[in-house]
Amino acid sequence: MCRPVLDYLSTMYWPLIGGFIAFVLIAVVLGWALDSDRRRNAR
Repeated sequence: MCRPVLDYLSTMYWPLIGGFIAFVLIAVVLGWALDSDRRRNAR
């Protein structure tokens, strides 16, 4: 009885979780790249 609920939740939330993780990774990489450019130009 509990299994269809888990399947429904996993199919519904995995794209959201994956999108959130991808967004966080992209934000961290962009912030690191922009910050390293700023530090390189500051010297």
